[in-house]
Formats: sequence, C-alpha cells, structure tokens
Amino acid sequence: MKFLYVMSHPSDRLADERAGHVVRPRQLLAGLEALGHSTAVVQAAAAPGAQGAAQSYWRLRAALPTAVALTMRDTARVVQNSRFTKSVLEQVRAARPDVLLETQVAFSSTGAVVSERTGVPLVVDDVSPVTEDEQTYDVRLRRLARARRARTLRAASLVVVTSGRLREEMVAEGIAEDRTAVLANAVPAQALVPDPAAATLRASLGFQEHDVVAAYVGSFQPFHKVQLLVRALADEAMPSQVRVLAVGDGDERSQAQALAGRLGVADRMVFTGRVPSDDVSRYMQAADLTVLPATADYTNPMKLYDYLAAGRPVVAPRQRAVQDIVGEGPVEYFEVDSVRGLVGALARLAEDSRERDRLGRAALEVASTHTWLERATALAALVDPLLERPRPGGRPLG
Repeated sequence: MKFLYVMSHPSDRLADERAGHVVRPRQLLAGLEALGHSTAVVQAAAAPGAQGAAQSYWRLRAALPTAVALTMRDTARVVQNSRFTKSVLEQVRAARPDVLLETQVAFSSTGAVVSERTGVPLVVDDVSPVTEDEQTYDVRLRRLARARRARTLRAASLVVVTSGRLREEMVAEGIAEDRTAVLANAVPAQALVPDPAAATLRASLGFQEHDVVAAYVGSFQPFHKVQLLVRALADEAMPSQVRVLAVGDGDERSQAQALAGRLGVADRMVFTGRVPSDDVSRYMQAADLTVLPATADYTNPMKLYDYLAAGRPVVAPRQRAVQDIVGEGPVEYFEVDSVRGLVGALARLAEDSRERDRLGRAALEVASTHTWLERATALAALVDPLLERPRPGGRPLG
C-alpha cells in the first residue's frame, strides 16, 4: 500500500524531539516501511515561513494580553491550514496514494477536504477528546475548532484511537462503531535490549551505588501530577535511600523543582530536561524502578510502555489507563492522588531488591508484546479493507 501521512500541525515536525503525537506517527511510518509499504510525508511545519510564524506567536504572547494573543494564534492556524490543504491536494494528485493517514490536530480540516475531493480514503489516527485542546492549549475559537474536528471525523473511513475509553467516547459522539478502532501505543524493538551505557549514565547523573532511583519520564503536563511525587519524596516515611530521576520538560517542571526546593528534597532529585526519544530507554535503565504519579483516564500513556521496556517495575495509580495495559502484572499500585499510598508503594520496592528484580523481568515480558512493528502490522490490516470500499463523491485524481 501507498500511504501519504499528513501532519497539519503548524510548528511540530516529525524530525523534532517532541511529545508522543510526533513519536507515534514516526514509529508507525517506520513500521509500515519495514513491512514493505510505501510512505510519504507532507508537513505544514515544513512550509516556508511556518517556523518563523511560530516564533512570532511566542513573541506576541509575551507582549499582548493572553486572550488577544491566543485568538490571533487560532486565527492564524485557520488561515495556515487553508494554504496547507491546497498543497496537500496537489501532492495527492501527483503521488496518487492509496490512503491518507492524518493525526488529528486542532483547526485542521485538511484530511477531510482532500479525501472528499479526491476519493482517497482518510484514516485519522490518535484522536483525542473534544475538550483536550480547549483544556490543555486554551483554544479560543472553540466553535470553529469543534466544527473542523467533527468534519474530519465524519469524512474519515476509519477513526483510530489509543484506548478503549476513547473509543467509547467516539461512539458516544456519533461515530459508527465499525469506523473506529483501538491501536495502542508501543515501544521500538531496540528499547527492549539492555543498554550497557546505562550504568555509566547513572553514575554521571550523580547517583550512588546504594541509592534506589525512581524514574519519571514525561511531558510534565498538569495531569501527570509530578508534584505528588515530590511530596511523597519529602514524606517522613520515605526511605532515605530513595532518589528521583525526572526526565523531560513541560509546564509543570519548574513548579516541581520549586516545590522540591521548598520541601528540602532538591538534593534527592535530578531533573534532566528533554532528552532525545532514542535515549529514553537508557535513562530508564539507569534507574531501579519507575513511577507514574498520575495520568488522564482516557489516555494510553506512552511513558508506561517505556517503563516496561526498560525492564523496571512500575509504581502507578490504580487507574483504568494503567490497568488496561498491565492489569495486575508488573506494577505496584497505589490509590489515586494519595501521597501516603505513593510513599508506601515506593518504600515497599525500595526495601525489596528481589521483588524489584521479579517485577522487572515481568515488565520486560509484557513490553515484548507491544512493539511498534506489531502496531504497524495491525494498522495495515485495518486499512486494507478500506481500499475495497467504494467512496462516492470523490473526484478523479487525474
């Protein structure tokens, strides 16, 4: 099959080291190519002036009232998406792909328009709840954003989500169940291989041999509740040998660091900032265990797969998003939002190296069944029947 991947985000590119919405398509496309399929990519962020426009927005954000800057941003994204859609139409008519694959992005109707005009089936991947952009990125032109999202989902031959909870939401929104599918996140196969450089990295980060290092990796979003982990580390019941390795960057990183300073545990934490996605496994393997303080219930946390692939036990809240992946497997659960519960879970593993080893082996076994190549195979199997369906209304490509 011949896939054309459409990335409508105005500033994020597949080559960037960003969050899961970039890592996921990059890995899926690599998997499709490994299976012998043809892939091509067209990205709004690669257009002339796109990166400059993004930088201009951040300058305006600092100079203008927030509401004004956000409204200008949303308006610019609508205009930019219209231009991008014209470019994609030209490429589809030239490349003649079998299927369009698009990540859902706020204010984008590119996939819908191109599919409607050419008849090429559209697969929308990684669809998020209708409120996510409003809550996380403070979208101001909400009616327009919702209308474009709805148009995209109506035009899609297949809507792909990462969790069963999200599929339920899609059906509740009116998307036919037979046009939805769950394709969870995964790990690269190479992440399952022990990294001999992990021990050297651990030492370079300043950890001692007797330390028990609990690693968090993520984008420091509010729903990750990293401050809960900081408070747990500062609790008087926390074993003194526990240290925290916090990998990544995001809105909550500075708050977490400030809280660590106020609570007197800054010397027991290492904040690395963002690291290349290919290096994440090494950082996890430099730790003794991993911790997920919290996540959103509808998600399929990519970091959890990273934890498992590192062969490290997981400390996590008893949430559906976690249980759907690991069940009662290699995880030490604690009750949601409970500092004392998190302290207890970390303490139990910190004081029992044999249990850490047992859960670590089980984690690696679970991760081995969740590779991106397997996800790409499943995606191709979902797409193949779409090519047999007639799509009325599409114009000839020629």
